[in-house]
Amino acid sequence: MSDTVLREQKGGILTLTLNRPESLNAINRELGTALLACLEHAELDESVRVVVIQGAGRALCAGDDVRGGSGPPVDGIRPRGEAVAHARYTPYYNIIKRIRTLAKPVIVRAHGYAMGAGADLVMASDFCIAAQDLQLGFVFVKRGIVGGTYFLSKHVGLKLATRLLLTGDTLTGVEAAQYGLVTEAVPMGELDAAVQQWAERMEAAPTRAVGYLKNGLNFGLSNDMDRSVEFQAYQQVFASQTEDVKEGRAAFNDRRDPAFRGL
Repeated sequence: MSDTVLREQKGGILTLTLNRPESLNAINRELGTALLACLEHAELDESVRVVVIQGAGRALCAGDDVRGGSGPPVDGIRPRGEAVAHARYTPYYNIIKRIRTLAKPVIVRAHGYAMGAGADLVMASDFCIAAQDLQLGFVFVKRGIVGGTYFLSKHVGLKLATRLLLTGDTLTGVEAAQYGLVTEAVPMGELDAAVQQWAERMEAAPTRAVGYLKNGLNFGLSNDMDRSVEFQAYQQVFASQTEDVKEGRAAFNDRRDPAFRGL
C-alpha cells in the first residue's frame, strides 16, 4: 500500500493522514488513488464507524499537484468528451464524491492550508474542525482553472461564493466558521482534542441511520421537496430494519441513553 496515505484505526475511528508533507499534501495521482482506496475500504469494513481525514506536517492539503500529474492539461484544450471523462475519472473527483456518499460520517481536521482541492475536501466533509489560523482558499482562478463550483454556493449562497471563486480570496478558520464553511474553529493547541471529541460522538451514533440521513441530504441538494420527502420515507424504511432502531426505542422507554452498535 502507498505510504502517501497513512491508515490508523482505534475502535470504530479510522484516521487517514495525507502524507506528502514536503508538498503540503498536494494531491498527486498516487495520493489520490490511495485515499480513494482507503475510503472504499472504510465503506465495506463494518468495524469502521467514522472516518477522520487529516494532513501531515504544516497543512491539510495545498490542492492538486499539477506537477505530479493530477491537474488539468497544460498543452491545449481537450475535446469536450475527453474533458468530461478526465473530470469524472481522476482520483480528485471520485474522492470528493466518495466522501459525500460514504454511508458513514467523515470528519476533516483542517490546519495550515486548505487550498483548491484541499478546500473541496473541507466542503465535501460532514464535519470540519479547523484551526483558527487555517488559510482556506478557492484559488482556482489564480491558476486560470475551474473548480469549487458545486459545493461552495450550497454552503454560503451565490454572492459570497461568486466573490470567493472569482477573486481567490482566502479565509481564516475563524472567518470560515462564521460563514458556515467549517463546523468549528478552535486554537491550534486544542485542535486534536476537538477532533477526537467529534469523532467519539459520531462513533457512538447509529451508523446506518447516519448513512441514510446522508443519503437524504445529498438527494435534497438537487431535487424538489416532493421527491426529497418521498426519498426520506424510503430511507426511513431501511433505517427501521436496523438493530440500532430497536435500541433507540428501548432506550427511550427505559429513559436512558442509547448504546448504539452501528448495526
